[in-house]
Amino acid sequence: MNDFLKGQMDYIFFCYGLAFIILAAVCVSLQKAEREKFPWHLLGLFGLTHGINEWLDMIALSFGDSGLFQSIRVLIMTFSFVFLMEFGRSGYARLHGAAPGRWIIVVPLALAAGGYWLADWNGLAAASRYFLGFFGGLWGAAALLRYAGTKQIKISSPLIAAAAAMALYAAAAGLIVPRSPYFPASLLNTETFSLWAGVPIQAIRGFLAVCIAIGVFSHSQLTRQGLPGEKVHDRFSLLAPLPLIFLMLFILAAGWIVTLYIGHFAHGKLTQEANQHITALADHLGGQLKESERAVGTLAQSPWIAPSLVNGDAEAIRRANVTLDQYRNALDVSVCYLLDMRGVAVASSNRETEQSFVGHDYSFQNYFRLAADGVPAVQFALGVTSGERGYYASHPVLGGNGTTIGVAVIKRTLDDTETFFPQNPIAFFVSPEGVVFLSSRAQARFASLWPLKPGEAERLIAGRNFGPGPFRPILEGKPLDGDHVLFEGRTYHVTRQFLNREGWSLTLFNQIEMLAFYRFFVIIATFTLCILMIGLSVGFQKSIEATSELAVLESRFRTIFENAPGAIFITDADTNRLLSFNPFLGRWLGYSEEELWKMDLESLRETGAGEKDQRYRKRDGTLVDVEEIQTGIPFRGKEGILTIAHDISEHKQLEEILNRLSRHDGLTGIANRRHFDEYFQQEWKRALREETSLSLIMCDIDFFKNYNDTYGHQAGDDCLRAVAGVLQKGLRRPGDLLARYGGEEFIVVLPGTLREGVLAVAESLRRAVEALAIPHNKSAAAPVVTICLGVSITLPGPGDSPADLLAAADSALYKAKEEGRNRVVI
Repeated sequence: MNDFLKGQMDYIFFCYGLAFIILAAVCVSLQKAEREKFPWHLLGLFGLTHGINEWLDMIALSFGDSGLFQSIRVLIMTFSFVFLMEFGRSGYARLHGAAPGRWIIVVPLALAAGGYWLADWNGLAAASRYFLGFFGGLWGAAALLRYAGTKQIKISSPLIAAAAAMALYAAAAGLIVPRSPYFPASLLNTETFSLWAGVPIQAIRGFLAVCIAIGVFSHSQLTRQGLPGEKVHDRFSLLAPLPLIFLMLFILAAGWIVTLYIGHFAHGKLTQEANQHITALADHLGGQLKESERAVGTLAQSPWIAPSLVNGDAEAIRRANVTLDQYRNALDVSVCYLLDMRGVAVASSNRETEQSFVGHDYSFQNYFRLAADGVPAVQFALGVTSGERGYYASHPVLGGNGTTIGVAVIKRTLDDTETFFPQNPIAFFVSPEGVVFLSSRAQARFASLWPLKPGEAERLIAGRNFGPGPFRPILEGKPLDGDHVLFEGRTYHVTRQFLNREGWSLTLFNQIEMLAFYRFFVIIATFTLCILMIGLSVGFQKSIEATSELAVLESRFRTIFENAPGAIFITDADTNRLLSFNPFLGRWLGYSEEELWKMDLESLRETGAGEKDQRYRKRDGTLVDVEEIQTGIPFRGKEGILTIAHDISEHKQLEEILNRLSRHDGLTGIANRRHFDEYFQQEWKRALREETSLSLIMCDIDFFKNYNDTYGHQAGDDCLRAVAGVLQKGLRRPGDLLARYGGEEFIVVLPGTLREGVLAVAESLRRAVEALAIPHNKSAAAPVVTICLGVSITLPGPGDSPADLLAAADSALYKAKEEGRNRVVI
């Protein structure tokens, strides 16, 4: 059972993630009133993020993992548990009235981060489940249980079941974690649980998530009874989702069956291709080795070999060396050599190289000992002298009496043979103990494909066939033909074939992307249909809620419509005829109900449509200012426009008064400084655009402080009003502006006036003030009130500034004061 489920882990992860998406959908489909009472949105966010995380795990399982992808998955999982813990905290706070603040989540987050410090991302994944998943699940279960206590027994039962499922999920998700090199994750983890229980923990977690969703959904359906608008169709609303639920179960079952079939088909095709690969590689490697075995037997029987071992004279050794050279060249092997019964090389084809075997003792080699006993032998080993990986074929050399007098050896270097090993599938040539002798992955050489038995490493190191060790294992267990193994973050299919009777084997790791792709295609199709079912279910629940709310809203709208203390009416979007109106409209405008039914909107308005502020005509002909708010609505099969109108006549009058006060000086009644600034900027831009002149006249009442000190502030105010009045009368054109600039200062804007005209206006203003003949005994300029004026004129250009014109007028005014006042200076 466990082996079968291992092959279905991608579909299990899919269903696991789908269970949490269903939980999120259930939380979304809850009634608005229910969502406002309890933080279901946080449980929904947990379901959504955790479901996405499980689907990402499915992709990693099917198509391989990477450090970046793993970090993304672990972080998403961690944040999903943060949502779960916040759901428990917030829910408990709403019901209990007091709970720790959000800062409490920082504590388990910090503890979870410690897992990363201990064991990288695997450590963080395990620690997040311990400190966030476990405690967050328990807190969420406690909140659900307490919320159930606020309900009637009939409604609370599903919530109690959901709380129990949540508590079990807390244990399943928070205590059974990915394997990590620290306790208890090293002892109790997903792998050990699967071996012990025979069922992946992911399947149990997914089942519990479905139980939580069913509990919440059942509570929602029971709560829906008794809501406004839910009467005779209560039973229908409870039973209506069942066909969708059964249809989804059918889709999931059908998807699993099709996935099994497609997976079986792809697995057969993958196995066929893998067998073809390994057979071709075995034939190539085995052919080379058999050639060496046959050749060494022929070499041992050569008439030039035995004399070199019997006589040992120089001539016999020379003839043996010639024979060894001929065999080496003909076979294209690494070296051919001859050992005496002591295991010492007496002749060798590499005698003239730095790595000559002549004189070296090889009595410790197994191939020598077996051949010395009269048994032909073969051996794979790392060369003690050359350091090259080779295949040694040995054969006993017999004397005249049939006894063994020496051993002939042919060594074939296998370093070049490794170039024939394919990169995909990944190929290993493995010793009976598990040491990788040849591989398409250089980093795998002389590692062990699976863990060695106790004492084997020491024996292999002593034998010096595979170097000094330490033979670190690549896999966690010995792979069998047809197994699926995890290697370098990806899952591979194993094909294994033994090459000789000693137990040496070829092992291929075949990528299962094709198998994963076929299964993933079916999963995606199943996913699409399930999401469609979830959408239909959520849409159905929302439609029921919307129908109920619509009935309530329609009742409320009619009440508001009939009793609103303002005019509300609906007109036809095409003809503007009145389709409906409230009683206030007739009372406000003085029309009877019969008259209004015959009218359209244009007969009520003074101005055309399209303006926000309108004027309505009452039955007696009086016009009132009205503000309209309009929106399009469907009404009785037509496109209507809902209009809310209220009388703003008083508001308009007040607005005009306030606007005047904000732009005019309160004492003199002329424009104030703010009005001047706006008008000056406006006229500057126009003069710049139209290339016309712009002039300023800045005026100041001479010795006005002395006037105030002598005659009093009330007289000073009367004086300012009189001067402002005469200055205003002195401006004849509509575009000229007089403003009070500050205190006793006035300023005049003259657009489009030439130099002579500006000076003439300034002089007439000076005379007009002097002609008032307001006594001023403390003035050094004249016995009456006078003014001095500074004039500035410019034709604005692109590089000019309005401030420059203002500064020029101020400078001219200052000069007029210096020259004795009561004068005009330009």
